[in-house]
Amino acid sequence: MTHSIIRFKRKELGMTQRDLARVVGCAQTHISFLERQCNGASPDLAAKIARVLGITTEDVLYPNK
Repeated sequence: MTHSIIRFKRKELGMTQRDLARVVGCAQTHISFLERQCNGASPDLAAKIARVLGITTEDVLYPNK
């Protein structure tokens, strides 16, 4: 499995999964699934996560590219 850019950037910013979930308006478990690439994000949620973490929406939507 590749390392998750979401996890890397979140940790780099000193955020927990719960912190990120609270900021973007989703459940902590959803962030966990995204980091493990078990679940995808909606375009709206991907944009929110990208904005908070300073990455592109495509990085969230297509983590294996």
